[in-house]
Amino acid sequence: VHSLWGVFGSTHRVWLVHALLFVVGVIAATGDPPTRSMQSQPLGGRSTGERFAAVGLLVPLHALLWSFAAWQTRGAAAKPHRSCLWAVRALASALFWAAPLATYAALRVSVELGWQEELRSLLLPVHFGLTACGLTIQLLV
Repeated sequence: VHSLWGVFGSTHRVWLVHALLFVVGVIAATGDPPTRSMQSQPLGGRSTGERFAAVGLLVPLHALLWSFAAWQTRGAAAKPHRSCLWAVRALASALFWAAPLATYAALRVSVELGWQEELRSLLLPVHFGLTACGLTIQLLV
């Protein structure tokens, strides 16, 4: 199992790009949900923006898998010393990677409760911006 995490850790960029392209292709190919199912809310959302925002949830999930792979494959000498600064850095990192989850949850709640369209038009760019930052970090670091 250790070596499988090592393979994932060294090829994680390929897996991330393939997963994103696959889900984007599925969303683009399936189109909008039928209007006859308006009484229930689809899992990915009704509008195109909501469904593409759901794709952004792959980025923090992949970051979690990537950090687990790094934790599995590092030796004791390469693991950081547990200090107060390490705890602050870990908390900041956790908040950064949880931000797309929070913005997506706020988006879905605003749709479900029928809040103003202006709020949704603010949440989508924030969500996409946070996701793009996370994606950039994972692809370039």
